[in-house]
Amino acid sequence: MQIGGLCRAMTIKDVARLMHLDWHAVKDLDKIYMSEQLRVAGLPKPSVIGVDEISIKKGHSYRIVVSDLEARRAIWFGGTGRTEADMDLFGSSGFLVGDFGEFYNSGSPEVRILSLRYSSSHRP
Repeated sequence: MQIGGLCRAMTIKDVARLMHLDWHAVKDLDKIYMSEQLRVAGLPKPSVIGVDEISIKKGHSYRIVVSDLEARRAIWFGGTGRTEADMDLFGSSGFLVGDFGEFYNSGSPEVRILSLRYSSSHRP
């Protein structure tokens, strides 16, 4: 999957130009490539997760990223902002399975927050 590999390092527009293909064709091939990458990686089974927010555009458009800290990979990306309701989408996403999922979704007071880092512009 040469196209998918190129899309990891270049924009779809640049790959289309380089390979003399239509942008939509490259996008479709990249989706196939990414689906295969996800299949090979398998379902995440995190024991330690990290939660962060990223800015999508300039301004105030945010998404939440949840990562498996031991595997060093993102396991969920979503929400429409940075509220508790957005984080609840992760809890109901089905990515958390087994004991960890039950523990997370129980709302147990034993869940420990190891570190919170806020930007200097954050106001509680």
